[in-house]
Amino acid sequence: MLRVAQGTADLEAATCLVVEVWRKAGLPPPSPIDAGEESVVLLVEEGGAPVGTMTLLFRGPTAVATRFAIKRRSVLSAWSVLVAGALQEMARRKVQIMATTVNPATQRRWQKCLGLVTVARGLYVELGNVPAVVMVGSVDAMRKKWKH
Repeated sequence: MLRVAQGTADLEAATCLVVEVWRKAGLPPPSPIDAGEESVVLLVEEGGAPVGTMTLLFRGPTAVATRFAIKRRSVLSAWSVLVAGALQEMARRKVQIMATTVNPATQRRWQKCLGLVTVARGLYVELGNVPAVVMVGSVDAMRKKWKH
């Protein structure tokens, strides 16, 4: 089940999930989100427990998808639910462009399922110099590709 995090307990659950998943992957804890940034935290739950989360940061007509974390046993189902929820939330807010930084191993999935385009490759310094790919796409085109 997908829902938007509401209140301190939900935000703590999302943060704990990110810290747990990233720690198991050998990554440092995420940087905190600035209090002034407009954001929405999506949570996917199974049996009442969070198994996936994604944060969307909004900046005018653009959004940045960040702080992904999905428990390994739920990767494909939670990823699909998070993407569908993010697309719905961005459409509701009339966002035109989305950007995200992804693991190179998942780049093909983002491209195939959503039509995102790779604009940069390098190292994600905040995460201890792990390989990363920056991808962008039109939200309208992403929604059409997702439906197809």
